[in-house]
Order: sequence, then structure tokens, then C-alpha cells
Amino acid sequence: MLISELSTPVISISDTVGVLPLTGRIDDYKSSDFAEKIMAQAKDLEFSCLIIDLSGVPSIDTMMTNELFQVVNMLELLGIDTTITGIRPEIALTAVQLGVDFSETKTYGKLKDAVRNLL
Repeated sequence: MLISELSTPVISISDTVGVLPLTGRIDDYKSSDFAEKIMAQAKDLEFSCLIIDLSGVPSIDTMMTNELFQVVNMLELLGIDTTITGIRPEIALTAVQLGVDFSETKTYGKLKDAVRNLL
């Protein structure tokens, strides 16, 4: 159980803000409980904002891009604002091709910019 929890670590950087750093091949996060783990951790830690950092993700397929943005929508339903950082051109292209609506999602090029703005 601990090993699976470590595969999607939500890190607290303040009482209300957390970071989910995704690294490596995004295929490693393909599991049926990926979204549930993230939501449970963010809710348990009582965050009002979660930053999902994609800086360490070299590429992402359409299925995982779709799942990631479903997580963003689910977090919003729980009252947790989501900010995405580190979107690479390949990820942006995939998201746009899927028709993902970024109008309600804050994005930053770098994690440090998001942290500076949110704290």
C-alpha cells in the first residue's frame, strides 16, 4: 500500500497548497486508482489548491492527457483549485487536439512561478 501511495505523492507546501510532481514516463501513472489517490490525498490534507507539475514528464499520450484533465475537473468539484505547471509543447498539442478547455485552469511555465503567486 505504501509503495502505491508513493507513486502519486501529493506534497504539502503550506496549510492550503500542495504539489503533485509527476515525473518520468506518464505510462507509470496509468492505473484505475490514479485519480482516486490524488483526490483522497488532496482532500485529506485539506488543500484549497493543488499544483500538478508536469516538468518531469517528457511526453504524454491522449488517454493519459484526458485522464489528467478529468482529475482537474474532479478536484474542482471537491472545491480544490488546480494549477498546472511545466506543460511541454507536446503535452499542449495533445490537450488542444483533445479539445481540453483551459479557460478555467491556471497554468504556469514553471513550478516556482505558481508557488510564488499562490503563496
